[in-house]
Amino acid sequence: MNSSIVPRVTTSISSACLSPCFRSSRPNRWTCSVTVLVPGLAITVTAAIVVSVALLGNPAGRRVIERRGARPGDAICVTGTLGGAAAGLRLLKAGQPVPPDLRAAHLRPVPRVREVEVLRRFLPNAMIDVSDGFAADLGHICDASGVGATVDAGRLPLIDTVGLPAGLDPLELALGGGEDYELCFTIVAERAEKAASEVEARTGTRVHLVGEVTEEAAGRVLVVDGVAQPLPGAGWDHLTS
Repeated sequence: MNSSIVPRVTTSISSACLSPCFRSSRPNRWTCSVTVLVPGLAITVTAAIVVSVALLGNPAGRRVIERRGARPGDAICVTGTLGGAAAGLRLLKAGQPVPPDLRAAHLRPVPRVREVEVLRRFLPNAMIDVSDGFAADLGHICDASGVGATVDAGRLPLIDTVGLPAGLDPLELALGGGEDYELCFTIVAERAEKAASEVEARTGTRVHLVGEVTEEAAGRVLVVDGVAQPLPGAGWDHLTS
């Protein structure tokens, strides 16, 4: 590295510009620009600002529900509705009217914290939030647990596309859209119905039993109208996307 080049960061952002980020949960738009100079490289960013936040937590002795732990015979469950965030994003990008529920799903998703607290008492074997798309995130559980999965497409909680523009496939949005932040979890089948009922009673959020964990050799299967097919490898891939 050339020692005559001194790394420096210059910015025109003021505290007054950043404070709305902390005061409001609504998306904010800033007109600030940022210039970053590093040895051998100059990067200029336009009006958009990206804020990256890392959080570290301590379970304080409480059981952590990980991706690994799913067992053949477990019920596969998911909370809420899938595909709403992706539908809202597509409509916004296309400049088309966006129903309030889809707009909120994309811009102001609600993490299922209360639901986890209820589910904890029923001892789920594995859990993940649906951020990459249901197919991808269920795949993460399968990878970590060394299992397969069979999902009934008819049981997936899809968005209602009545009144929406043509071309929005609710199943495709659910499997690969992502950013719904719903919970996908597996649980001993005998406890699944009771857990689902308790979560809805205490939080108002529905839990849907959508499939079954199988042996790894059985693969990952999606059943559509009674016909079994490979579960698509849809969703966000952090290493290739």
